[in-house]
Amino acid sequence: SANKTKLVFPRGGLDLAVYFIQCGTADMVKKLASMKLEKMKIRERISQAVITRLLVDEPNKEVARRAFALVALPRHGDVAVTLLATTVDEMWRAAGDTSTDINFYSKRAILSGVYTSTRLVWFQDESDDFSETKAFLDRRIDNVMQIEKGKAKWRELKSKLPDPIAAFTQWRYRR
Repeated sequence: SANKTKLVFPRGGLDLAVYFIQCGTADMVKKLASMKLEKMKIRERISQAVITRLLVDEPNKEVARRAFALVALPRHGDVAVTLLATTVDEMWRAAGDTSTDINFYSKRAILSGVYTSTRLVWFQDESDDFSETKAFLDRRIDNVMQIEKGKAKWRELKSKLPDPIAAFTQWRYRR
């Protein structure tokens, strides 16, 4: 029996934690597929994805806490990054993201921070219906939306400014 366990989980507790997290992500994907996400705004889709991932772990919150703590150890950084990348990629896919440019990476990097910090709050949240976690998540998404609005304003402003390279080029060749 111990030999069979070693075959299935050769790295012991780490592989068990990985299995638990992967199963939770797979359950999230199934639950999100059954929802009418396409009728929601993108921020609502992402919020729903994060909350759904947490709700999947709710019946086993202490197991989730221990699994994530084990995976988060520095010596398991490669495993943690892979699990996180897979989870946020599944969230974005469920939300309908089809980007293939730099946005593909930036969306996933930003959501990684939002999801990870929200999960840490959730571990401590003892409020009814995760109200503290949901409020925290809403604030993080608001922060991201403000950044995106700022980037859009910067692009608009930048398009109205003269091109400094062209200005220097003209200056250089004038006599």
